[in-house]
Amino acid sequence: MTMLQTTWPPSVRGASRCLVVCLVILLAACAESPEELVARLGSRDPRELKEVTDKLLQYDSDVVPALREGLSSQKWRARFMCAQLLGTLRARVALDDLIQVLADSNAGVVERSAFALGQIAAEEAALPLILILDHPSIDVALSATTALEQIGSPLAMPALLKRLDDPSARLRLRSMQALGSCIDSTQAVADTIYGRLVRALDDSSHVQRVAAIAGLRGFAYRGVARWLVKAAEHEQPEGAYVAVQALGEVRGSAHPAWWGVVRPDTSRIPVVLMRVVRHATRDEIRAKAIQSLGQLQTTAAVPLLDSLKSTERGQIQIAAGRALRSMAGGGW
Repeated sequence: MTMLQTTWPPSVRGASRCLVVCLVILLAACAESPEELVARLGSRDPRELKEVTDKLLQYDSDVVPALREGLSSQKWRARFMCAQLLGTLRARVALDDLIQVLADSNAGVVERSAFALGQIAAEEAALPLILILDHPSIDVALSATTALEQIGSPLAMPALLKRLDDPSARLRLRSMQALGSCIDSTQAVADTIYGRLVRALDDSSHVQRVAAIAGLRGFAYRGVARWLVKAAEHEQPEGAYVAVQALGEVRGSAHPAWWGVVRPDTSRIPVVLMRVVRHATRDEIRAKAIQSLGQLQTTAAVPLLDSLKSTERGQIQIAAGRALRSMAGGGW
């Protein structure tokens, strides 16, 4: 069968091209500029805000100047959204603008600016964030604490230590966790912080114990290897998870985690991790134990990992494959 081919006259083809060009020009003219979109960020309509946000993010870094201008909008919602988007874009060029907004009269805007500064993670923001830890809004203080954790500046150590006595349990826990990223063990205040974190391991609250382990990471888990080994099997799921994760970093008898132990039994760590892999009821804990075995280069675990790679599915199978590649020198 022969297909019929339609050939349009040149005049029709030319008219079609002109129509396409006109449509492109019309669409370009109708597209909103970043400045026009930023002006709409003060909307109370969640659907409109999502639409505007999606359009702004399509501009990527080209929208940053308009967002910086938007931080001085008369509408607090617009200021809030501009701070949030600048954080999402990791716009370091807006660092000074966001620091200035920490003095905003609206607590929500301050909280969002602190959060954005944490996403940018610039050392220069540490001191301004420390200064707002005393903000009357607990949400601002929590956001500033999280930002300080992301920045990891030792400047925050004294202020975060002070928050370990805060009336807010959330702020106490968040501060304890943040300390793990901010520790400089050469500073005098570090010994006080270390003592507080170690004592928290005996607290009746498992949430407190989890936060303490996160904080002790800054000390390379100094002196708590035996506690971690026990916690990997006997703590609540959250505690077991962080303990298993920590054990993957305890390599060799000279590791600070064995500080104070005369004859460290380093063989206990892989044995416990393999038991966790076999018997833990939560896959995320098993997968983390597999990862730790890979980090420790535990060759005794190879038969177990081979079996898991063949018989398991999902995150267990993936973790086993990665651990085996790591042991073979292929990286994690």
